[in-house]
Amino acid sequence: MGKELNFSNFLTLIRLFLAPLIMYLIFQDRNILAMSLLVIAWLTDVGDGYLARKFNLATEFGKHFDRLVDKILIGFVFFAVLIKHNYTYWIWATLALVLIFVILYRFISGKVIVTKLGRFFLGVELSLLILMIYGVVNQLILVFFLICVLIPGLNYIIRAIRG
Repeated sequence: MGKELNFSNFLTLIRLFLAPLIMYLIFQDRNILAMSLLVIAWLTDVGDGYLARKFNLATEFGKHFDRLVDKILIGFVFFAVLIKHNYTYWIWATLALVLIFVILYRFISGKVIVTKLGRFFLGVELSLLILMIYGVVNQLILVFFLICVLIPGLNYIIRAIRG
């Protein structure tokens, strides 16, 4: 168990605590601070993976925890933007279903799938979230964001069907 509590996983834990704080800041119209913390969270995501690989700190727990925290961060920030700007619930509901599927698939199947496609779209999602926190929120951006979430989600479904 001692190996599970390493610096790489600690960075992931920081990201987990940043998610509700960023959400709160969005609701308080502290957008610059929220965007800054989102960038810091993004850097902890890059840093934890780099450290885990470079210093052989990768653990099964860390692999699952990192992906779960990624989804929590994206979900908290996106939901805050949707609620703040009073956008349609079909986007919210669809995103929630995709996130639930991805999380359940990873934990029930015991498989942690990290693909270049998924990492790429995570970067696009975080970039779009920064725009949305800044105040650039419209149907086109929301639909594009949803597509960026659905493509890796569909990739997980295809992988699950193929076994």
